[in-house]
Amino acid sequence: MRHEYYPATQTFKRLDAEGKEEVIPGFEGGLGTKNTYSDNFFAFVYDFNGDGWSDILIYGFPGKDASWFENPQGKDGPWKRHVIFDQVDNESPTFADIDGDGKPEIVCNNGGYFGYASADWSDPAKPWTFHPISPKGGAGRFTHGLGVGDVNGDGKPDIIEANGWWEQPGSLAGDPVWKFHPFKFGGGAQFYAYDVNGDGLPDIVGSTAAHGYGLAWWEQVRVNGEITFRKHLIMGEKPEENRYGVHFSQLHALALEDIDGDGLKDIVVGKRFWARGTHGDPEPEAPAVIYWFQLVRHDGKVDFVPHLIDDNSGVGTQVVVGDVNGDGLPDVIVGNKKGTFVHLQEKKSVSAEEFAKAQPKANPAFVETITEPPAPGSAPVAAPAANASLLKGVLPLGKDGKPLNFDFEDGTLRDWTATGEAFQGQPIKGEIDQNRKFGKGRFANRQGDYWIGGYEKLEDKPQGTLTSAPFPGHASMGGVSYRGRQSSGDARGVGARGYG
Repeated sequence: MRHEYYPATQTFKRLDAEGKEEVIPGFEGGLGTKNTYSDNFFAFVYDFNGDGWSDILIYGFPGKDASWFENPQGKDGPWKRHVIFDQVDNESPTFADIDGDGKPEIVCNNGGYFGYASADWSDPAKPWTFHPISPKGGAGRFTHGLGVGDVNGDGKPDIIEANGWWEQPGSLAGDPVWKFHPFKFGGGAQFYAYDVNGDGLPDIVGSTAAHGYGLAWWEQVRVNGEITFRKHLIMGEKPEENRYGVHFSQLHALALEDIDGDGLKDIVVGKRFWARGTHGDPEPEAPAVIYWFQLVRHDGKVDFVPHLIDDNSGVGTQVVVGDVNGDGLPDVIVGNKKGTFVHLQEKKSVSAEEFAKAQPKANPAFVETITEPPAPGSAPVAAPAANASLLKGVLPLGKDGKPLNFDFEDGTLRDWTATGEAFQGQPIKGEIDQNRKFGKGRFANRQGDYWIGGYEKLEDKPQGTLTSAPFPGHASMGGVSYRGRQSSGDARGVGARGYG
């Protein structure tokens, strides 16, 4: 039975089976052809006013507000909306108890800060108060990767993000800046702290690129008494990077829950369907799969065995695990541009032969990809900051012996050939326009004064190519680095730099 707690705010049109136009409330997603986004990215259930009825907390589109909808105690009609926080940034915000009072807070970015928003529980409908835990930096509405967990084992939840983790201090009085421990986890989705290998130290579990490839766990190790991590790649871009040959892209949501009841937490993750529509991310039209990766410990080693749940639903930005039908087995709920799906776990008796046949088959020649922690004394990764200075490289020389304009610093596209319309009005000077669509709270993190930002002028609609003049390589150029999103009509910060 479907219960509407709030009326749809948008509609779309399509042709029905008889060719007649019909108007449907909501966002079209997979029912249409446009890559539209809903205003409901995350949903949490909690009894905010203590009346014994569960209410619903919604985080809308990144950068929008957080509101909770008050349960009318069984009465018909829309639920009363309470807007409690003006701007929830990050694409994996969560709802967790940070301050240890037994009640959850909104954990997100806001105004360039990492932090959390807390309620006045005498009146939870009043605006919540944001507590920054970091210096002001470049984190914005579309920052990827965020989680909560006790990383150092002191009993206090820390905050995990793409570039490291923030250690909660002994007291939160006065909103102190938390100690930052740099480590490159990557711009994935949700991060979790959990002792994967049973050695007593909390490890980190998460995806490495929400719009790309990569699922990993980071084994906590101690070097000179300091916490660092050894990366274990569970699944990468290629089938051979997984022990069982599994690979898929766009791991934009995952959960860590005990699916099989063995006392160990497993990973539930899938491919986000149409994260950026039919283009922009790798393999957008590949099957929208969802898996649970079973954690198995044996002989001091760890394995994550993949089990396919479904191949035509995938995930959105949130995966919820819970016992939906009350049979004692955890089920999986997801919502995305394909729709809303409840995957019910079922148990049945089979023969030993049938069971063995259904198990994933491991590649006996598989070699796990492990990345050792940085060597002691190596340069630390800086905490993220707005307009952070990038490593300067060596610009290649043209036929006239002068540096080519590969960094766009003469304010033109000299030494580049543009086709189509995507690069009209480029390069951009200065910072992202905070007043343009999706601009508030975003930063280019550029090097120099100029950069390529197609969205600044024409958004994502135009298409085109940008090709550099040919240039010779030489020994001092250790490689060519391209940075930024390079989808059609949106080549933010694309450039070529040689570095030694």
